[in-house]
Amino acid sequence: MTFTACDCQYHLSGVVLDKNTLKPIKDVKISNPHSSSSKTLTKENGDYEIYGLSGRCDEITLLFMIDGYETQKITFSNNSTDTVLLGSTTAFK
Repeated sequence: MTFTACDCQYHLSGVVLDKNTLKPIKDVKISNPHSSSSKTLTKENGDYEIYGLSGRCDEITLLFMIDGYETQKITFSNNSTDTVLLGSTTAFK
């Protein structure tokens, strides 16, 4: 009997928006918490696209981080396109 490991490629894309204003957030750091090699930043219009390898073929968990906003840890289906809403850590008066 032979067992082999399965590392699957993933591709995710989408947009990151401010939860309150629904405006795009640029320079959000997106990373795989299980890999230091899979990192990207959102573009001017909040768009992102990330490729990498995962030990699971059906889903991938990513972290979305930027100063002034709550960090989000989200699990996506592989090859999905999603909108991520980040809430501000700054209280409005």
